[in-house]
Amino acid sequence: MLASLTALILMNSGPKFVGRPAPEFELKDINGKVVSTKSLLSTPYVLFSFCSCDACKRMGIEWAKTQKKTPTKTVFSFFGTKEQAIEYEERVGLDPKQTTILDDPNQVIIEKYMGMPCPTMFAMDARGLVAFASKEMLGDNENDPSLFISLALNRLSNFKADAVDAAKAGVVLPRLKAVRRGNDILNGPGDLFGTDTVKFRNETWIFSRSFHFVNTSKQTLQLSKLVNSCGCAGSDILYKGKKVEKIDLKPGQSVDIRINAKQTTGDHQVKLVQAWLYDERSSEFVATARWQITTEMG
Repeated sequence: MLASLTALILMNSGPKFVGRPAPEFELKDINGKVVSTKSLLSTPYVLFSFCSCDACKRMGIEWAKTQKKTPTKTVFSFFGTKEQAIEYEERVGLDPKQTTILDDPNQVIIEKYMGMPCPTMFAMDARGLVAFASKEMLGDNENDPSLFISLALNRLSNFKADAVDAAKAGVVLPRLKAVRRGNDILNGPGDLFGTDTVKFRNETWIFSRSFHFVNTSKQTLQLSKLVNSCGCAGSDILYKGKKVEKIDLKPGQSVDIRINAKQTTGDHQVKLVQAWLYDERSSEFVATARWQITTEMG
């Protein structure tokens, strides 16, 4: 458990990309043409890191649909051979006219952009500044690629110089403040991590844990959606102890994110479940709750 906790903390204390110039690279595409951060300037684009896993397939299929509705320059590095990358592009239906496949046998993109575990997505504006970085803003959320992509495009279209200046100055955009309770670990300004070992006797059991957050900003947040990391868990917004579907959270008010995890086997398991709380007004995830559960038969 200690090793898992250490890895998680290291992941979330990693480099921050949003608001900064995209890490520089210069590679050839599969046709031998040189592609670099400099050559990509002047046009907004997205950069993916893909492999052949199911999560990458789902993301690729959803992005192919997006290309038809919102043509967007797309660049991707593939963890595999050139032939596998071409097969992936064809299988998920990406538009070859909008898509550049990098020839990246040494996994330069994965190294420079912390591109594992995949899929990862970065969105760069015309100045080459990072407007969206999936791991930084969403963690390892692969459960809802449509929301994942919607958030990225929203960030790309609304990314302004003032947001960049704020990032350079170290100003945190409006978020909920995480409040530690019990053995909670503060993983960031709006990010809580908790661990529990639980015993049960039934074949199926639901475990719950709540995480507390306060709106310390000067803005009212329109909280209406929670996204979960996997199908084995659900989550609720609690206001004054009662479940609500949505709430306009005023400055000074607080909410809880309650994670509900289902255990359906009698085996000893360690599982990490996560939930992200979404603010409609800013189109941002403003709080993250992470729960590592060790289950044992009683």
